[in-house]
Amino acid sequence: MKEIKKKNIVFLGLIKNSENTLKYFLNFYLKIKKKYNNCYLIIGENDSKDNTKEILNKFKKKNKNFFLVDTSFSSRYNFRLEKMSYLRDSLVRKTLGLKKKLILYAGLT
Repeated sequence: MKEIKKKNIVFLGLIKNSENTLKYFLNFYLKIKKKYNNCYLIIGENDSKDNTKEILNKFKKKNKNFFLVDTSFSSRYNFRLEKMSYLRDSLVRKTLGLKKKLILYAGLT
């Protein structure tokens, strides 16, 4: 357990139209962050039509270790698997400056 506390814990997730469930994940993240100081959240928001983006922007103002990534570039990919691969890769690239990291993918729907 002490070894994990020394690592940077990074949650990565892709999200779209999740205003109804997003609050549960954000509350979960805040609980983990209290326990582990070096905790980061990187979310790729994929052009939601509901209030997802507004919720994330409000959360971003209060949480310095939260990064919201614009994933609008993904519209140029036709196949879902190809699109998801590039989106995940774009999120992982955001972690390159962190040393000793533990990356967790979060399924946000």
